[in-house]
Amino acid sequence: MQIYLDSAALFLLASNDERRNDFLRQLEEWIQSDGKLFTSVIAIEALFLRMYDLEQAGLVAMSDMRSFLHDSAALWQEILPLTPADLGRALELQQMHALRPAVAMHAAIALNNGIDRIASNDTAYRQVTGLKFWPILNNSRGVDP
Repeated sequence: MQIYLDSAALFLLASNDERRNDFLRQLEEWIQSDGKLFTSVIAIEALFLRMYDLEQAGLVAMSDMRSFLHDSAALWQEILPLTPADLGRALELQQMHALRPAVAMHAAIALNNGIDRIASNDTAYRQVTGLKFWPILNNSRGVDP
């Protein structure tokens, strides 16, 4: 079983949000039950940009980003690239479901890599055929049927 973590999931993991530890515990349980976690270069880039903006505002230090990437490296099975095929599929998904570009790209990367579950706080993924949505910011456990 595989699950893709979009940028919202990474933001939560890198945050001091009170829900972070529960989410991290769920991910660790997933891994212990032979689950594999994936993210992508676009999710890492979005996190990096968010951390940069927060650093510019004096709210975090970029060393926090380095610490997060170092500490979380053991979680990832792989950090997936964005390929031309992913871009093509993202455009198709965007047209079919009226998705925002980032949602369409994350969905395309997951689907093109055979990953059928996505962890996020963005319910737009529920529209994407072939993806099961795992909400990260509520008390729900598991994925939509």
